[in-house]
Amino acid sequence: MGSRQVRQYYCPCGTHLAKDNTERQCARCQRDSRDKLIAPPDVPAEFWQTEQFREAFAAQHMGRVARAYRTHPSQESAVIRGTGSLRVGLDDVMRLRAVRRQIKALDDAHGGGTAFPMAVTYLRREVLPLLQGHYDEFTGRALFTATAELKLDVGWMAYDAGNYALAWRYMVQALRLSHAVDNRLFGGRVLAAMSHQALHLRAVPLAVDLARAAREGTKCIAPPKAQAMLAAMEACTQAAYQRARPSMMALIDAEKALARVGSDDDPDWLDFDQGGLSGHAARALRDLRRAREAEHHAATSLKLCQHGHSRTRAQRNAILATTQLQLGDVEAAAATGLLIVTDAWQLHSIHVYSELAALVRALEPSDSTAAKDFLEQARGLLAARSRTTPGS
Repeated sequence: MGSRQVRQYYCPCGTHLAKDNTERQCARCQRDSRDKLIAPPDVPAEFWQTEQFREAFAAQHMGRVARAYRTHPSQESAVIRGTGSLRVGLDDVMRLRAVRRQIKALDDAHGGGTAFPMAVTYLRREVLPLLQGHYDEFTGRALFTATAELKLDVGWMAYDAGNYALAWRYMVQALRLSHAVDNRLFGGRVLAAMSHQALHLRAVPLAVDLARAAREGTKCIAPPKAQAMLAAMEACTQAAYQRARPSMMALIDAEKALARVGSDDDPDWLDFDQGGLSGHAARALRDLRRAREAEHHAATSLKLCQHGHSRTRAQRNAILATTQLQLGDVEAAAATGLLIVTDAWQLHSIHVYSELAALVRALEPSDSTAAKDFLEQARGLLAARSRTTPGS
């Protein structure tokens, strides 16, 4: 009998691959593929001399700078076609979207630390081969759009898992993909997510600039729900900067926009609702030390919290607890803190853990029975999580 033929594996560039290489690319091609998505955009020299950019730069207005870049002729949409060997169709894109929804549900229920490893594996093993496959322009645009949405989700997960540099990188990739298909609305959504992380990291001026850029770049195209979401994000950043007037104006804009929402078929990533607006309002008003109003909005946001969104519920309870402390109600803050602990046991979320730790520090001086009960349970959870969460 003849010897059994050993199957050979090759990268599209011709490099021989090891049997255990699951990426279907050599290391060099993997780096090149990723670098194309995360490298800074190419900007022609004449862009810097355009009147629109010079005026925006002189005004130090990040939103107008972003708009000048997006509307420059060099940013006209390129033809998107794949020329690889793997044939890709709309069924593949639909499957990608279905998997994205499942991973997103896991993230909402159990936190970014739980969902992130699964999402990254799916990106590398399933989505990257699709991007390198063979598809026409219509399919390519659908594929790039779906991939951008997934990459933003992965960015949120990395952020929630405490890997902020990697989160920023995935968000930049999502932004570049949205630019590739000229999806300015989703680009605005990505900028708002970047603003959210910047605010968490206390880079408040950057957070304000990103939020304003998101609104400015989409103001002529955003449907009411998107207008509400982006305005609410700016309200939070302005409040953190202690700019009460622009914060309140942005909240009013958000309320008016949400009131205009009809039954239009919005994309599934645009999931902003009255609960979201109330949560953003509570955060902004808390940071402006308007505790009574913040408490009302926080309570409303909790009533409207979607089933299965454990992390969101924990974060909204954290806002409520801090407003209760501002009002001097230690007992209520401790009781709310226990609700956070209950949800946190089901979560792998550095974001929630950090908010819980901040509440622990705020209640440590209290000698009330309720505060001591909360402190005991919260410290137990944080100690347990510190043993299982790298870098915590």
